[in-house]
Amino acid sequence: MMLTTLIMPLTIAVVIMLVVDLDRPERGLIQVPVQPLIDAQQEFRLSCEPRQALATRENAVRFILIFWLTLVCVSSAKAATPTKPPKAALVNVNIRTAKGLARACTVIPTGQTSFAQLNFCNGFAQGVLQTESQNPSGTKICIPSPAPKRSETMQEFAGWVRADTSRNNEVASVAILRFMAGRFPCQ
Repeated sequence: MMLTTLIMPLTIAVVIMLVVDLDRPERGLIQVPVQPLIDAQQEFRLSCEPRQALATRENAVRFILIFWLTLVCVSSAKAATPTKPPKAALVNVNIRTAKGLARACTVIPTGQTSFAQLNFCNGFAQGVLQTESQNPSGTKICIPSPAPKRSETMQEFAGWVRADTSRNNEVASVAILRFMAGRFPCQ
């Protein structure tokens, strides 16, 4: 990529220097005798005079062709320009208590906020259980195989929280561990 960005300007600079140098045939790096150019121009004029109308028509066709090619290139470049997707509205899911988690776990997903709450519920429960499983002296939870559906288990958790109002203000992570240990005890 870096090499390409270096080669392109260098090539353009060399071409411009070549054009400027050839425009001044008697001085510069490339010296061209003028007389052969004058002779060629006179011969060209003599051979082109009968075709003057045809040359004008060819120039018009060339102009139209170049115009349309330029238009196609510019429009395709414009169409290829990526557009930024609209920014999604921020959703604040601030759940700290068992009651808040139970509410998030039982929400019916109808919009952005309710989907965010339901996803938070599932991710939160999974994170708490995985973290606790890494603690050798942590809560013992033995989920059977095959495991029950997560959505059903979280519905049971919500019912467990609502069954006893003293659980409402419990820290959400502590409550989920207490529920899971009672629901899936190790034998």
